[in-house]
Amino acid sequence: MSRPTLQQTVPAAAVVNQLLACAWSEDRELDALGLHKLVYLCHGWHLGLTMRPLLRESVSAWRYGPLIESIYGPLQMQPSGPIQQKLRCPGWETGNLHGVSPSHPAHALIRKVWDAYKQYPSTTLATICHAENGPWHKTMVEHGLVGKLKNDMYQGSDFCLVIPDSTIAMHFAELAKNHAK
Repeated sequence: MSRPTLQQTVPAAAVVNQLLACAWSEDRELDALGLHKLVYLCHGWHLGLTMRPLLRESVSAWRYGPLIESIYGPLQMQPSGPIQQKLRCPGWETGNLHGVSPSHPAHALIRKVWDAYKQYPSTTLATICHAENGPWHKTMVEHGLVGKLKNDMYQGSDFCLVIPDSTIAMHFAELAKNHAK
């Protein structure tokens, strides 16, 4: 699966900002973990429904779950608890604190993902994103990083492997197919 042009994809920070706008418009709060998982879910559903990536960045399989490296540092640098500031998006529109433009085709999908998952706490979102036989888990298994018992997982240092967009697309396409039934 080839990556679309830059005009068709968006920076992960823009998706973060759009999700924060959704949350704040409903007087809800999001922490770094929840935002990471929601950005991953937006990317996954976009891939599953359109067979095209939403994000300009690849998703990595980190020892603690799917990770988008470009937003990890900026989110971790904010104080613990609810995120209080939008992220800068260099090179995106004017490089300021925009989310995804309402005219962008992915805007409505991000809102649908928000509406579908907003009631879940961050820990539940993490459980969803770490599901057995999901893209993250499959990538970890393919690289021999998951043992038979959960206690056997992640023996070693932190690592990042790219989760192929094709793996994410197949998983979310199957979820969409099952949801339509």
